[in-house]
Amino acid sequence: MLQVLTFIFLLTSLTYVGDVKLFYLDEKPEDVSHMTYVEMRGLDQLEACESIILRLEKAVKKYAKEHSKSVVKIYIVEQIRPQIQTESQYGRIGKVSILFELE
Repeated sequence: MLQVLTFIFLLTSLTYVGDVKLFYLDEKPEDVSHMTYVEMRGLDQLEACESIILRLEKAVKKYAKEHSKSVVKIYIVEQIRPQIQTESQYGRIGKVSILFELE
């Protein structure tokens, strides 16, 4: 059974990463046709979702700078926590999926 957790941030939640501002949306936008979907998996079974989100923030920041944008709106679609493999259970690598929009 996959345990799926979603981070929900308020729209007023703001993260500064260098000179690019990241806004986390608390609700999925009605029209996502203009947004970009990105999915990132953990490096191993020990990497927490928070660490994956930090790597995603760096990648989105770099993408925004390449396109000369200074504001990014992010909606976290899905977050799957990692599980360490045991003798009786298969392990699982964590995953975070986001939608983002450059402004």
